Amino acid sequence: TLAAEGPSSEEVLEERRLERAIGDCLEELRKEEEKQALFLYYFMDRVYREIGQVLGKSVSMVKKHINSALFQLKHCLERKGYVDE
Repeated sequence: TLAAEGPSSEEVLEERRLERAIGDCLEELRKEEEKQALFLYYFMDRVYREIGQVLGKSVSMVKKHINSALFQLKHCLERKGYVDE
């Protein structure tokens, strides 16, 4: 039997390019609170309340920061050709 094939070198390269693009777009976020809120939510699995406590913000402000950051990331990735408009 043949061993299962992993991702092709092209797929791995494309994934690395996307990761780099996301990293670049994260660096472009205008407000530090937005970067922090997004990081805590998506990479540290924190809930809004916990993020609010860390940042000294209300839950509604945390949601606004995360939504704003996601909006900016989407547009940045669109400019780089990774997301369809």
